[in-house]
Amino acid sequence: MSSSMAVDREAGRLPKVAFAAGVLAALAFFALGFIFEDWWFVVGLVLGAAAVVAGWLGRQRSSGSERTLATIGLVLGAIVVVWFATYMIVSTIF
Repeated sequence: MSSSMAVDREAGRLPKVAFAAGVLAALAFFALGFIFEDWWFVVGLVLGAAAVVAGWLGRQRSSGSERTLATIGLVLGAIVVVWFATYMIVSTIF
């Protein structure tokens, strides 16, 4: 297998990884985090950060519907990361 084929395969996986990580981050943070609290917030944050990175790379390396998946994953991950930062700042102040 040539190296260009390996790069094409990786570029095709990144949007799917970003989408899955974004959905799981939102689920872990918003559903499980507010129900069970504690470490689910951190799980959501880690998955959200992974979704942002994979979404960013996936958007640069893909096109069409894969680019849409990468964008959705990027946005979901960014929402979780921003919400976590806001939650931490507000809980520290009050």
